[in-house]
Amino acid sequence: MIWDIVDWYRSAILLTRDLDMEAEAIAYARLGKLYDQVLKLKVQAKQYYTQALSLAESMHPRTFNDCAAVKKYQEETVQHEQEKEEKDKEKYKEELKEEFEELKVRERRFPPKNPEHTLPKEIDSTDKQAFKKLLQTSVVHYHPDRSDPEKNGMKWKVLSEQITKYLTNRYEAIKLLE
Repeated sequence: MIWDIVDWYRSAILLTRDLDMEAEAIAYARLGKLYDQVLKLKVQAKQYYTQALSLAESMHPRTFNDCAAVKKYQEETVQHEQEKEEKDKEKYKEELKEEFEELKVRERRFPPKNPEHTLPKEIDSTDKQAFKKLLQTSVVHYHPDRSDPEKNGMKWKVLSEQITKYLTNRYEAIKLLE
């Protein structure tokens, strides 16, 4: 019985192709939902959801109402990619544990990789505005999005993430004191 429904949706896709894009997108989305929720075949569901989404995007001014399942699948995919990235970073975090501890003690040990990013050697510790500005520029210099993993290595990217977190926390603490 389920395979009859699959055949009906496939014939609907063939009959509506190039004639009614909305009906075709709905058929793709429902076929993806069938594969996802009933047959539990995620790979095929992804293919149908992707096709439905591309058709929905091509009908831009009009809206596509059957996007909830597609968006759910996209969120799952993004979450899976983020978990994979975090898992890859864990080994670098373990290697850099000593540097993270040293970062809390000495901030000058890790100069930015870009030679254009230079920080002043001395700063007046009583001038809060200048110190806040220094922290802001430091966050910009060390931001992980500005770090190229192919050029500087993934180890530097993980370290720059930690430096950025540390500098941001310092900046937030100074803002709270004002």
